[in-house]
Amino acid sequence: MWAQPTGYQEYYVLGYEEHVWRAFLAINDGSDYQIEAGQICSTVSLVATADYQVIYYDHWEDGYEADLLNPTQATTVVYGDGNVENGGSGDDILHAGDAIDFLSTQNVTGPDALNGYVPVNPYRNPTDLRYDGGDRIITSGGPVNLTHAMWPLDNSWVGGAWEVPSRQTYATATSYRIPIGSDLYTFGGGDTGTYGDFRNVYLQLSAFEDNTTVSIRQPSGEAINFTLDRGETYSSMGYINSMTAPAIEITVGTTVRASKPTQAGLITGADGSFQGRFLTILPDQLWGADYVIPAPSGASGQEAEIYLANPNDFEITITARDRFTQTTFSISPTTYISATIPYGPKRGGLLPAGSATRFTSPDGRFGVIVCANSSYANYDWGFAGMPAQYLSRDYYIPWAPGSYNTPPTENGSPVWVTPLRDQTTFYVDFYRPSVGLDGVVDESFTLDVLEQRRIFDPDNDNTGMHIWASGEFATAWGPDPLTAEPSVPYLDLGVGGLPVHHQWLELVLQLEKT
Repeated sequence: MWAQPTGYQEYYVLGYEEHVWRAFLAINDGSDYQIEAGQICSTVSLVATADYQVIYYDHWEDGYEADLLNPTQATTVVYGDGNVENGGSGDDILHAGDAIDFLSTQNVTGPDALNGYVPVNPYRNPTDLRYDGGDRIITSGGPVNLTHAMWPLDNSWVGGAWEVPSRQTYATATSYRIPIGSDLYTFGGGDTGTYGDFRNVYLQLSAFEDNTTVSIRQPSGEAINFTLDRGETYSSMGYINSMTAPAIEITVGTTVRASKPTQAGLITGADGSFQGRFLTILPDQLWGADYVIPAPSGASGQEAEIYLANPNDFEITITARDRFTQTTFSISPTTYISATIPYGPKRGGLLPAGSATRFTSPDGRFGVIVCANSSYANYDWGFAGMPAQYLSRDYYIPWAPGSYNTPPTENGSPVWVTPLRDQTTFYVDFYRPSVGLDGVVDESFTLDVLEQRRIFDPDNDNTGMHIWASGEFATAWGPDPLTAEPSVPYLDLGVGGLPVHHQWLELVLQLEKT
């Protein structure tokens, strides 16, 4: 086993439900009462990565705690401190792999007719307390793996999820270059073109501190400016939380500059009854020059497309390898729309099932975006590639059910893994709700570079799964076209795997009191 770091991490849940609902409306090509109803199912889920962690959960609706480590508001819950009076169950002691799912149906105030969903039409009413975007979490004793998933009403086949890094991950990150944009859709020839996944591109940007000034600028020169307070979220559709704000089209190469660290995600849409993907975007300084990427693909016509983006003002050369081919090509400087390219045309076709990919460049950093089942409404999910320098040998899998049912009765959404080096041996301990992780290896296998494997927990819920290996590896969770059916109760969403790093922890947490 690999020792987990200690310390503090702070999180603000990415994704404001009202903005997500508006994006769903814009993306949907037809009429869908489940979207139009204006009620979003929100799941904020976290998994402990060390024994005896303590987790503090603070709702935004009634104002943040002045000192979350010493809460005074009745709505704040604490897990893992041995006190069930303020949250938790049993002995209220957390162990590695323990999952806490905060559903929008828990501890709900307001009219019963809302049925616990997050009400967003005509706007998000702060008097309705929910577990949702903008909430604040602090964990002591180690980090957590945090996911925020959303879909309208009971339609889990229309939705998305973001993996949510900690504030410490973004410690000095104040700039983003958006690697995709809606102009790529037209540039590539529309729905059937090489950028058919990006007809709609909407930005979610949230702040960790008060008085964060933000400037967003398109390559064409159009720019907007605004200010965010901590926990507030800006939508490029023209909103800060529920208030109107300047709108801007997100085109490829759009830059975001802020006076303080921020976190960002994208909601993309394309043609079809509903085709949408949620993508967590890394800030410029976290991009890398070496990536290994699990490629979630199925049969012919169900392949993933991988997009590579050059943020530099000079041309870079990429060497790309998969199990079937190797190729080298150049990417234009960021001043060109072709600074973002799809991998498929470079290799002569979309990547077949069963192969991961590796991308390296001797020239500079670049970004990687994965769109599963590119240009199709089924199995449409995605994630941002994690640079090899940040990969870990040890992961605890956050919210990862095999289907919408509770408990899941199917497992159409496995965990995907691929190693950084040859002869990497993997070990898997499946989480059992009654006993947790028992430290017994339930599954073991060895992979070489460019090989990948799907891991299915036999109880149909991959949440809390512990995977460790003899070398670094990349992970993702999401639907498998070879297993899942294209309808409810399967989940049409997924996330990339976040590693645990000492550099993304604070030994002493500095709290901002307002």
